[in-house]
Amino acid sequence: MSVFSENLRSLRIKANLKQGALAEKAGIVQAAISQLENAVRPPTPVMLKKLCDALGVNPSELTGADMGTTAERTVLLRNMNKMKPEQLEDLARYSSYILDRQSKQDSLEEK
Repeated sequence: MSVFSENLRSLRIKANLKQGALAEKAGIVQAAISQLENAVRPPTPVMLKKLCDALGVNPSELTGADMGTTAERTVLLRNMNKMKPEQLEDLARYSSYILDRQSKQDSLEEK
């Protein structure tokens, strides 16, 4: 089980919500909540935002990521909160591209 999955289940239970109630509150299907809690699939950025809103928590509480307090991260989080779902999806794809590119570059440098 992932940190995200454990945190999601724990926060849902703490909020006294069943999976179906959280799904309704977040505007996603109950099967997705089950898959997320069982680490079958990772959340999309849109799902993460909806779950955070529904549970009244910030993303780091769900993901377990220490976002720090640097100015750049603060700006990114502020901007993300203003984005539409399709913009969040674009950002997720771009950040995955950047990380993949860096990973490939690191691999080449090791050789």
